[in-house]
Amino acid sequence: MIVLCLGMPGSASTLVFNLVREILLEADPGAVAAVEATSLPALEAALAGAPPPRSIAIRAHTASDALLGLLGAAGAQAVPSARDPRDCLASLRARLGGSAVGWCTEVARSLAAVATVQARWGVEVLGYEAASTEGRALVGGLAARIGLALPAAAAARIAGRWTRGAVQARLERVAREAPPSGYGWRSDPATGLNEAHLGDGRIGKWRDALPEAERALVDHAFGGVGDPSLPAAPGRRLRFAEPLFGTAARPDGVGNLPAESSLGLRVLSLCFLHAGRWRVAIRGSLPAGHAPGRLHLVVGGQVRLSIEMPPAAPGAGAVAVPEGAAATFAHAVHEHQMELVLAGAAGVLPDPHRAVPLELDAVLEAG
Repeated sequence: MIVLCLGMPGSASTLVFNLVREILLEADPGAVAAVEATSLPALEAALAGAPPPRSIAIRAHTASDALLGLLGAAGAQAVPSARDPRDCLASLRARLGGSAVGWCTEVARSLAAVATVQARWGVEVLGYEAASTEGRALVGGLAARIGLALPAAAAARIAGRWTRGAVQARLERVAREAPPSGYGWRSDPATGLNEAHLGDGRIGKWRDALPEAERALVDHAFGGVGDPSLPAAPGRRLRFAEPLFGTAARPDGVGNLPAESSLGLRVLSLCFLHAGRWRVAIRGSLPAGHAPGRLHLVVGGQVRLSIEMPPAAPGAGAVAVPEGAAATFAHAVHEHQMELVLAGAAGVLPDPHRAVPLELDAVLEAG
């Protein structure tokens, strides 16, 4: 049996993964491989050098289309989990440091992957409230989801090992004994737990946990998503604006993506949508020094819309994107990024926090 535990960061996805791992071990002790993998090469590397397992539990926040295709063809089970993206960002920031700018792409990408798994497998997504519940009811429910009959006594034993107090004790051992990871914190490779992993279980924490300057940006970006544990419905909205998704906001080049492409300067990049029919509008303004110019909306390497920006009026500091600049298209592959490119430009645009920054406003028309 193969079980994919794919969850948004901060959605209790590591807890779900470990409960599934222990359920599989109860059913077949010693024959379970528990790995982290987001792509076929990563899965192959994780399984290399060990005897072929009879069961595999896979932990991931995102997954390539090729990996999902293989798992679907192999009859794998899927247990996705999700949380309000704004709370995901607050959780990541509190536990691992950085800012919303540094984590927004990962959260958007994970949201797209979870929605894709939900649609392809036709399964219920565990919401944060359910996934973070303690007790054998959660364990029994997970066992039933993957088609295993688990005795009540076994469910109780597993639940007892993953109470909040038990997890806290595990994390204290990790902090004392585990070697530092490349990310700067200590983690346990068997469980995926790191020393900052225990969340507080709060719903809506983004409202007071995020700094005021980031709160409005995060709400603007993800406030239109709705409940990510429910099937994506028409009207779901994501807004990818320069302060969070712009090249100038991320000078370190998130995802090793260069600022310049063959078409010009990536003004917005690493914007991810799940499969569906989307209407994407270009809004905002271009600094006067870069107008006139042509903006390209590029999705998966394909230009979906190209608009000519007018020259700046004398004395104007910026030029507004013409009204009605939008494209409607069917999006098939959740890992194909969407970007906004300024033709022929180089470097970065100044001040992503200017009065009307550029953004891609995506609204789902059909799933």
